[in-house]
Amino acid sequence: MPLTLSALSAAAMLKQLTAEKHQQLEALMLPCLTSITQKHQYVQLLHSFYGYFKPVEDAVAPFMSEAVLPDWHLRRKAQTILLDLAALQQKGESIRLANELPQIQTVPQALGALYVLEGSTLGGRGITKMLLKNEAAGLQPEHLQFFGGYGSHTGGMWTTFVNVLNSFQLTEAELAQMVEAANQTFYFFKTWLQETIVHD
Repeated sequence: MPLTLSALSAAAMLKQLTAEKHQQLEALMLPCLTSITQKHQYVQLLHSFYGYFKPVEDAVAPFMSEAVLPDWHLRRKAQTILLDLAALQQKGESIRLANELPQIQTVPQALGALYVLEGSTLGGRGITKMLLKNEAAGLQPEHLQFFGGYGSHTGGMWTTFVNVLNSFQLTEAELAQMVEAANQTFYFFKTWLQETIVHD
């Protein structure tokens, strides 16, 4: 690992070394969001997000505890998608789940995947405003709990996660595992969206 990177915090290194995969995912996701003009399209989007977030969260869970991330129990987002679907009078059963997932067999890999899931909350306010502004879709705030992230606490929750991430004394190999898991999480989310939304 280059010396310039080894001097960075874990969060800063993740941001730098996953930027390409992150940008590729955002380039795909933005058209998916801006093209929503009807409620059923939003329901399809929620299905796609649940189909990825749920199995990734389940893969991360065995490596999370209060010792690793004290507020982990507050950070499960897939269940919030089910609340949005219920508010839309849609059932959450039988949603197809992704089977191409990041490799998560260690705590560093779990934290790398969680970096992606937690980071997704940061753009939520902008997405929520955009979807609410589109009157044709007929969406209300109670339909947008997932994209709302942690509401007014979103910034604080992200700062807490970053501080936890940076508190670990990780070896070079563990940092490499974390970065690889984060890149895989971005990549497989992109391919899942392509499969479930873009080409539907």
